[in-house]
Amino acid sequence: MSEFASVIVQEMLPSAARTTSGTTSGFSFEDAIELIIFAEVTAASGTSPTLDLAIQTSHDNTNWAALSSFTQITGISNIIKAVTNYGKYVRISYTIAGTTPSFTFKLTSVRKSY
Repeated sequence: MSEFASVIVQEMLPSAARTTSGTTSGFSFEDAIELIIFAEVTAASGTSPTLDLAIQTSHDNTNWAALSSFTQITGISNIIKAVTNYGKYVRISYTIAGTTPSFTFKLTSVRKSY
């Protein structure tokens, strides 16, 4: 059984109503041996609203590459995504689509490190 020196919970994007696409800041996870990202959507409105969350990674916090993505979100939900093979930095790109779409959501990471 492995023992970890720390488990760190970090808010990547605070809860807020969003109507346009965007990207979080890059977060350094170089000391992490396990990384889990939580997406909590507490409200969704509009006609056929969709929210796509793409996980991106970087070794220099400048040049980004696609790593993984969440299942497309169309309403209230909580989704957990384990992330592996990431570089020093991780960020989330979110794309909001539909007719007058709005999503209230937040993104949180949990990492284990030695």
